[in-house]
Amino acid sequence: MHNLHSRKSFLFSILLSTFFLFSVSGCTLSRMIKTGEARQEISVEPTVLAVNGNVVPFDLKVKVPAEVTGKKPVYNVVVAYQYGKKQTEPVTRLRFAPGEFIYENGTPTINRQLSFPYTPEKASGKLVAQAEAVKPNGRVKRGKVREIAPGVITTSRLTVKANAVSLAPDTYRKGVSEPELLTFFFDEGKAELRDYLGTNMDVLKELLQSNYKIQAVEITTGHSPEEADSKDPKLARKRAQTFEKYMRHQLDVNSYTNTNQSVKFKVQPVVRNWERFLKQVQLSALSPEQVNQILDIINGPGSFRDKEKQLSKLDSYDYLQLYIYPALRYADVRITYNVPQKKDSEIYLLSRKIVENRIDADKLTEEELRYAATLTPLLSEKLAIYQAAAENTMKWQAFNNLGVTYVQMAQQAVKPTTRDKMLREAIVNLTYASHRNPTAQLFYNLGSAQYLLGNYPEALQSYDYALKLGGPVPVLQQVFADKAALEIETGRLDEAVVSLAYAGTSYQSLMNKGLIYLLKGNYEQAQTFYEEALVLKPNDALAHYSLAVLAARTNQPEALASHLHQATRQEKSLTAKAIDDPEFRNFVGTPTFREALK
Repeated sequence: MHNLHSRKSFLFSILLSTFFLFSVSGCTLSRMIKTGEARQEISVEPTVLAVNGNVVPFDLKVKVPAEVTGKKPVYNVVVAYQYGKKQTEPVTRLRFAPGEFIYENGTPTINRQLSFPYTPEKASGKLVAQAEAVKPNGRVKRGKVREIAPGVITTSRLTVKANAVSLAPDTYRKGVSEPELLTFFFDEGKAELRDYLGTNMDVLKELLQSNYKIQAVEITTGHSPEEADSKDPKLARKRAQTFEKYMRHQLDVNSYTNTNQSVKFKVQPVVRNWERFLKQVQLSALSPEQVNQILDIINGPGSFRDKEKQLSKLDSYDYLQLYIYPALRYADVRITYNVPQKKDSEIYLLSRKIVENRIDADKLTEEELRYAATLTPLLSEKLAIYQAAAENTMKWQAFNNLGVTYVQMAQQAVKPTTRDKMLREAIVNLTYASHRNPTAQLFYNLGSAQYLLGNYPEALQSYDYALKLGGPVPVLQQVFADKAALEIETGRLDEAVVSLAYAGTSYQSLMNKGLIYLLKGNYEQAQTFYEEALVLKPNDALAHYSLAVLAARTNQPEALASHLHQATRQEKSLTAKAIDDPEFRNFVGTPTFREALK
């Protein structure tokens, strides 16, 4: 009986001790949370979050009292972004354990540069923080969820961009065989063939192995005015000889239709000649004043080398080095050959049979197969024909048109996953096209698709390639305009200013100039550009919305209401955007704001 009583007393003591320990543990965690929440300091910069490219970046500083930074338990601050219908995206967990924080003026502190991915549904939401105390055994006590920053401002996305894609010009002409022109580029001072930036030698090799009857090959090569390229007067001839040697070898070992005896070769090196340079300058986005300065030098006295030295002193020389000189280290290979001609109905029916694998692709030439795609209005049929053309001919025109068709179908897609899949296919094919035939238009097509998919660094690189290759002024101005829009969206405002200097004075350029000044805080200049844009495009919804943002930042409620009313009247979707836009957070509840949205 005594033993039974002792055993009961022992069990009671254990239960009491366990209860006491849990009570103390719970009390410790609660006290830590209470102490931490009362005295912690959390600051976010910017105070209102803003999108930059595909992410929302911000700097976070958290200070906590020293009492909560002991070894056990650990005091944490959990940061997340809440948006939509109870959706939460974790951002970070800051642990105030020994060795994981610093002392700033004697206070335990953690500084972090953080970001989270941006998607449109996150435009309306808030950045929140929650204290938590965690014991080694996993027991957790959490504090209240507190807002530390509203967001997300998306004003940097009020850009105007075209992101256009264009089909390759139709080279099929009934009764006419068009020569094939392939352009290749060399490294500065070099005559060796290279296999990047549009110089894929497989394209030339495949053409030489084709069953077309080649009549003649003309190789024209040149060099840039730079010292490394112009000091050797035989460099252009060496480049031409490199291509001739390569092509003759391919005819010897791979071609069964053509031979070195049946194909007439003509080699034409262009040495210390300014003609192509002047053509590139005329096709550039340089201002008329800059072009005239260059023309004065080229048409003036002095040797070839003297004129290059004079060019190096111009303020446009950086542009010449980046966008003109690389295009002068070239080889133009023009191949003339014959192809038979067929009726439209026959071409279309044969293309369908090729797509369905009922006949061999060689029943149509590559020009005929691409031409067949123009004979149907259905994107799905165009896609199938261009796929067959790309697989069987490997020509840049087929790859380009296949990529453009993928972009067009992506723009009609309902599901985001389908859209992104098609854009990825478009990028693959547009990459093949632009590297087989490097022109400003093709690299612009590629950059447009990359932008639409959100591949911003790649898009900027493609725009840069396009500008270096030169081309018609309208094309280059459009490239500069879209490049500037992307630079604005990714926070490169100073670079965007430079790009817009070459983008002309279109509606797009004026709108994006206005946005740059708006983001920089030069509201007077921003308003000037937006009003000029409205002259070109009266009643434009985006211009009025942008002016409403400007009015909000300068605390002009009447102007805000007027422009917002104009914007929402022209485009109804801007009503919901305005209500959720943090730019208008100080005006949303006012009668003036509500009246403007009616």
